[in-house]
Amino acid sequence: MAEEPGKLYCNRKKILLADPDPANRFLVSVILSRHGIETITAGNGPEAIRLLTDNPFIRCLITEIRIPELDGFGILKAARKINPSMTVIALTAYGFDNMEQLCIESGFNEYILKPIHPGSFVKTILKYIIISTD
Repeated sequence: MAEEPGKLYCNRKKILLADPDPANRFLVSVILSRHGIETITAGNGPEAIRLLTDNPFIRCLITEIRIPELDGFGILKAARKINPSMTVIALTAYGFDNMEQLCIESGFNEYILKPIHPGSFVKTILKYIIISTD
């Protein structure tokens, strides 16, 4: 019998979500909480960096590309300095021609275009926070 997805990952791992839109922060937090994932949120770049610095247990960052005071690429760069192995995912409505390629080439682990599909979104996030059974 297969385990339920909620039983596969560590509840102590938290995700930082950086997005300027309170409705998006709420939506993503609700979707992830239904799968036992705790989300810490930031509304701008400097707040995201402060939260990453103050919470070294964060292993996954999801950020909007267009966010006030420090864009998603700046947040990515700072996150890599804080923890080079951190998973950093671009979750953005900003999807011009080569944005996905630019994000991946810049060092994001994933690129997710809004609006999200909850099932595939959670599946993508879980692949980065599943506990290794090795």
